[in-house]
Amino acid sequence: MDLYLARHGDHRIPDPNSKYKTSLTQQSIAEIEIVAKTILKSKLDNPVVFTSPLPYCYESAKIIHNQVRKKNNRNTTKKNILLTSDHLLPERNRIEFYKILSNYTFKSSVIVVGHEPYLTRMITDIIYLNSGNSDLNHNLLRKSGLAKLVVHSFTPSIIGELRWLLTPRILKMIN
Repeated sequence: MDLYLARHGDHRIPDPNSKYKTSLTQQSIAEIEIVAKTILKSKLDNPVVFTSPLPYCYESAKIIHNQVRKKNNRNTTKKNILLTSDHLLPERNRIEFYKILSNYTFKSSVIVVGHEPYLTRMITDIIYLNSGNSDLNHNLLRKSGLAKLVVHSFTPSIIGELRWLLTPRILKMIN
């Protein structure tokens, strides 16, 4: 399974009492569009897009989903799917989300738009064989960053390899 992990774009907080009613900045909208273009260079076949339900994350996923849908609608009649999952909220258990992912075939392409440190912990779960390393003091994915992993197995635990990890600056340079 080709698994793309994208961190949501930077957002502004209009009401200091409510961090969940936010929208993306204009700069991050442009950065997420670059993320989408980079994903499309991988020639995905009808990917599924999962996102956290938080507004700025959903908005980021919607941008990616729309780009994928535009490209695939030219080439196929298949529907592209955008799914919201509470399992992608920052405080949730990743194991439950892995159970959802395991329902897809290894030929599938899945794009996950989420938060840190959740996404960094997903990366370490997959490439370090569930080492349980909770001592990570940094986030691997910057806002509007992108990683590609290939998942080889879900049993007994999720196992795969990291293909690439890109910062927004690198994404701009390659696009």
